[in-house]
Amino acid sequence: ALDRLFTRVEPLSGRRRGRPRALSLQAAIDEAVAVHEGTLKKHGITVTVSGEDVTVTADPGDISQVVHNLVGNSIYWLSTLPEGKERAILIETRRTPDDEVDIDVSDSGPGVREEIREMIFDTYFSDKEDGIGLGLSIAGSVVKDFYDGDLSLVRPGPLAGATFRARLRRRVG
Repeated sequence: ALDRLFTRVEPLSGRRRGRPRALSLQAAIDEAVAVHEGTLKKHGITVTVSGEDVTVTADPGDISQVVHNLVGNSIYWLSTLPEGKERAILIETRRTPDDEVDIDVSDSGPGVREEIREMIFDTYFSDKEDGIGLGLSIAGSVVKDFYDGDLSLVRPGPLAGATFRARLRRRVG
């Protein structure tokens, strides 16, 4: 548990895990999703990755951290659904007309309640029973600080639950 906490807090410490390099966004996403493979199977959750295979100049750990947090949140909320309900995650990538890169993570979970939508990116805010409130805050900081981007809640999304968009504006060539 302590190792997980350090892994989640490390991006806030200012230390860099690696150097940015050209990488396939699709491959980085696949690797981040693979970490959750056992949990996805346990809960009967399907994951679909689609869109352009965009090449970005990034620290693979950064992309992994963002996708890992978003997929982890989706898994948590999907696991609260009653048996028999669809449990799906859709990850879409695209290059925008302004040459930015979007990574959208959508799920078929309960979505984000209206009354907490403004707080979900705040450090230490969590709606999870055992949450510590760092996941979205860390993911948002990575996207903003290293890629001049933003992490946002998109409504409506392609699935019934929440859709989060990480938009990268720098190092996306």
